[in-house]
Amino acid sequence: MNQGTPVTGFRHSEDKLSTRMRDIEGEIGQPLGPYICELLNNHGSRASAARLGISPATLGYWLPKLGIRVEKVALRDSQVLRIVEFED
Repeated sequence: MNQGTPVTGFRHSEDKLSTRMRDIEGEIGQPLGPYICELLNNHGSRASAARLGISPATLGYWLPKLGIRVEKVALRDSQVLRIVEFED
């Protein structure tokens, strides 16, 4: 697992989704935002893009549209990262 790259937040409205984004949602059977967050956290951006069948550049373009931000953090062995989800 890529613990140095936490991915948080996802929010999108249906009108922001491209045809390809909708197609992928249909293929995976779940909302694209949470799915991409899970992919990124577990596999990184290049492998996530490959699994989605898109280029890394396209994935980078989609992230802000889906309300996803990727932050890189350096941790020592004695440190952990906690992700807290806030309700709107």
